[in-house]
Amino acid sequence: MNLTLFSQTGTVNKEPVVCMPLSTAQKVAQDIIRYDSVRIELNNVYKIIEFKDLQLNTLNAISMTQTKKIDLLNAEIKVHDEKFKTADLRVTKLHTENIKLQSKNNTLKNVCIGLGSGLAATIGALLLVISIK
Repeated sequence: MNLTLFSQTGTVNKEPVVCMPLSTAQKVAQDIIRYDSVRIELNNVYKIIEFKDLQLNTLNAISMTQTKKIDLLNAEIKVHDEKFKTADLRVTKLHTENIKLQSKNNTLKNVCIGLGSGLAATIGALLLVISIK
């Protein structure tokens, strides 16, 4: 038995709805199968796109968090830089004061040496005067 025609029977009244040659019916069946496959593949692509969008949103959230952390760390670095500048100014001021105090100390030493020499000469003269009397 050789089929040359394909007939689709209606489900309600059982009358033929479409008649076509078998080769055309086979091509239609292949197209329907391809369409179903393409539709399944397209749904898979939509799922992949949805998943990738979710991944992208997650990565964007991570990126924003990292950016906030960087901003906080930069602010902390700025605070520490200001503290170091203040400390450096204090050290410079103390160094300058130290140099001034060393200069005054040296002056006092020289005065003491001079007074000590003068005192020794005075004591020596007094002893000489006392011993002569």
